[in-house]
Amino acid sequence: MKNFIGHLTANRSNKAETIKYGLGASYYNGGYRIDTVNVYDFSQDPSGVKGYEIAVNKNDVKPIGIGSRDYTKRNYVGFDGQLNIDWQAGLTVLRGEYIQGNQPGSATYTASINSNTPVTNDIYNRAFNGAYFYFFKMFCLVLGNWLQSIDPNTEIKGDEIGKAVTGSNMKASNATDIKYSTVGVGLTYRWDSSTKLSFYYDMVTNETSNNLSGYTKDLSDNSYTLRMQVKF
Repeated sequence: MKNFIGHLTANRSNKAETIKYGLGASYYNGGYRIDTVNVYDFSQDPSGVKGYEIAVNKNDVKPIGIGSRDYTKRNYVGFDGQLNIDWQAGLTVLRGEYIQGNQPGSATYTASINSNTPVTNDIYNRAFNGAYFYFFKMFCLVLGNWLQSIDPNTEIKGDEIGKAVTGSNMKASNATDIKYSTVGVGLTYRWDSSTKLSFYYDMVTNETSNNLSGYTKDLSDNSYTLRMQVKF
């Protein structure tokens, strides 16, 4: 299968080039081969509970060469933008990106499958979206703020996650379908031309569900990073 990926951008600035801005759009259209595994699409059981239903049974997958096998859909659409302002108060940067699409993963992992050898884990197709926004301010110190959100399965939320489903061809949703959001703040101080000190604090919140053990409340997973970089 041939994959296509493209990114279009348009950048502009004022005459003095103190203000620069740009917009972009990206698109990916491809897929991932179906090895001798089950393929699940998101659906509902007879009682209306959301979960995963077999779309391709591994017993029906023909044992043919990798290059001749069928593919499950994988595509992304994204939009991005940025604004840079260089003024008396210091450089100001605002950047953001939004992306959505369909992603083949596994029962416990949402990242895109990438293997040159046959996979052994069942494939779970999910509709997802994600976004990040970043604010950067430079004066005597460098101040950064960011907001990041990723929803690995936009077709289910809250207490719907983790509900038991009925039917031999169905699988329940799980912690892999939980949405996460992060608000961060960072401060960087350049001690001299060779030394830089940085502090970052990330406040992470997750979707909760009364039907999913371990996720009935927000996890305690905020984190901070203190870093010193020295150039020799």
